[in-house]
Amino acid sequence: MYRPETLLIENIVACKLRRLYKDQVFYVKDKTEVDFYVPATKSLIQVAYSLGLAETEKREITSLIKTSELVEANNLLIINLDDQSTIINGNVKIEIVSVWKWLLQAK
Repeated sequence: MYRPETLLIENIVACKLRRLYKDQVFYVKDKTEVDFYVPATKSLIQVAYSLGLAETEKREITSLIKTSELVEANNLLIINLDDQSTIINGNVKIEIVSVWKWLLQAK
């Protein structure tokens, strides 16, 4: 089960995406799941409270990479409480950004 803090961050992100892209925000579930897919920006977004556990980071990264092979997406993002970095996995780039920074930048 998800931590309540993760659900809160996910809800904040969902509200912002709905405000920006109306009904063009989707949840993707195939063999893996991705929290949000925004076709207008070709974005796949995962939300996690923290990437402190190796298994959490691996799960989020794997989901983004596998889903990016199924839908047209070149902007892969993990939004979390306060980590910021970039992960390069082969030819795939994943941005990790804090929720407060993403909220200020999202347009």
